[in-house]
Amino acid sequence: MPEGSERITSLRQQDRDYARLYSAWSSSKDNEYGFYRSSTVSENEYSDTDGFSGMYPAADERDVLVRTTKLVSNVMIMYTALSFALSLLFSGYPKTISGMHMCREGFFIGSGLSPVVASYAVNIVLRVMPICYLLVKTRASIGVMIPIKINNKPLFRHSIFFAFIAFGVLFLCLDVKNAIFGVSRPWKNLMLLETSGKRVAMIVLYCAVIPLFSELLHRGIFVGIFRQYGDGFAMIMSSLLAAAVSSEGDYLFTFSYSLMLSYFVLSTGSVLTALIMRLVISGCYYGITLYRLEAGDILPQVSLALIIVFIGAGLVATIRFIARYSSRISLPIYNLYLTDAEKVMTMISYPPIIFWLTIYTLMNLYWLMIS
Repeated sequence: MPEGSERITSLRQQDRDYARLYSAWSSSKDNEYGFYRSSTVSENEYSDTDGFSGMYPAADERDVLVRTTKLVSNVMIMYTALSFALSLLFSGYPKTISGMHMCREGFFIGSGLSPVVASYAVNIVLRVMPICYLLVKTRASIGVMIPIKINNKPLFRHSIFFAFIAFGVLFLCLDVKNAIFGVSRPWKNLMLLETSGKRVAMIVLYCAVIPLFSELLHRGIFVGIFRQYGDGFAMIMSSLLAAAVSSEGDYLFTFSYSLMLSYFVLSTGSVLTALIMRLVISGCYYGITLYRLEAGDILPQVSLALIIVFIGAGLVATIRFIARYSSRISLPIYNLYLTDAEKVMTMISYPPIIFWLTIYTLMNLYWLMIS
C-alpha cells in the first residue's frame, strides 16, 4: 500500500479512537459541559472507501445539537404560546376580567391592586415554567446549569462599572430613538399608572423580579446548554433568543447587551455577574425614567448629566482595570467539529424552530393590529 494511503488510514483510525474517547468523556456525569451528549448517532457521514459511518465526531455533534434544539424550541413555543394566549384573553376582553388590560410588556393596567398582583404572577409563571422544564429535561444539577462560583474575581468586581457604561450608552441611544420615533412604550405605560405606588411596584417588577428569572434562563441555563458546543456559539445563541423575545422590540439593543452579559458570565464563571449587571442597567434606566415622570423633566438636563457621570466613571474604571488586569479579559473562543455557522444553520432550519418563529411573528402582528 502506498505511503499516502497508509497515512490516511492511520488518521481515520485516530479519528475513530478520538470519537470513542470523546463520547466517553462528554457523557461522564462528572463532566459539567457534556451533560447532554450521547453515543447514539442517527446521522451518518459518508467517506470514500468507508461508505456511511456514524463514528465521526462531527456527525455526533450535529445529532446532539438537533436534540438540544428540540428542547430549546419546546421552551420558546411554550413561552410564546402562553404569552399569546394571555394577550388574547386580557387585551381582547378587558372588561370581562376585573376590568384589567394587559400591555405588550406583560403588565396589567386597571384599578386597585389586582393589576399589580396579576403582573407579578404572570411574569413569574412565564419564566419559571421554562426554567423548570429545562432543568428536568437536561437532568443536570442546578450547580451545572446555573453556576454561582466566581472564577475571575477582578473582572467580577469590575462588571458593575462596565454596566454603568452599558446603561449610559443604552439610555442615550433610546433617547435619540424617542426623539425620532416618539416616546417609547415603557414611558407611556408608566404614565397610565395613576399612582406613584403602582409605578414603583412595576419598576421593582422590571428591575428586580424579571431580571432575576431572565438571567437564570438566558445567561444561566441557555448559556450552559449551548456551551458544550463552544463559548462563542453559547454567546451568540443565548443572545439571539433573548433578543427574539424582547418585549420592547429593541432587538439590536437586547442582542448587544446580551452578548456583553454572556461574555461576563463565561469569563467570570458565574451567572451572578450577569444578574448584578442587569440589576444595575435596569435599575438606572427605570429610576431615571421615574424621575422624569415625577419631576416633569421634559428637557432632561439633570438626567443627562447623571448619565454622563455614569459613563465617565465606567470608562475611568475600565481603563484602570485593563492597565492592571489585561490578562483577565480574554475569552478563548473555540469550536469542536462544526463551525458556528453550521451550528446556527442546523438550529434555524429545524422545523420546531420554524414553527416557533411563525407563532412569534403572528403574535407581533396581532400586537401591531391592536396598538
